[in-house]
Amino acid sequence: MSGNFARGCTTLVVVVVGVFIGLALPVCQAETKTWIGSAGSEWDVFNGGLWYPMGVPGPSDDVIITNAQVQTDGAAITIRSLVLTDSVLTSYIKSSPNR
Repeated sequence: MSGNFARGCTTLVVVVVGVFIGLALPVCQAETKTWIGSAGSEWDVFNGGLWYPMGVPGPSDDVIITNAQVQTDGAAITIRSLVLTDSVLTSYIKSSPNR
């Protein structure tokens, strides 16, 4: 009987460790991110507060911008899809002080 008990304990430990590892790993799920920044705002790749739900859109996210004029600074932005409704998306290149 002690052999079955030991085997059962080993199985329990493996399951518990597996659950903790699963909780510790980040999960990248696609989201739909909607622009909530003000008109004329810049798409700041570090400001997640301009999006709903909060967080900067990433490569697996769908982006919706409605009734806004949004600017980017020419930095590479990777998203899964973009829907513009009555909106303008412009890009400019920041000038370097060495130019």
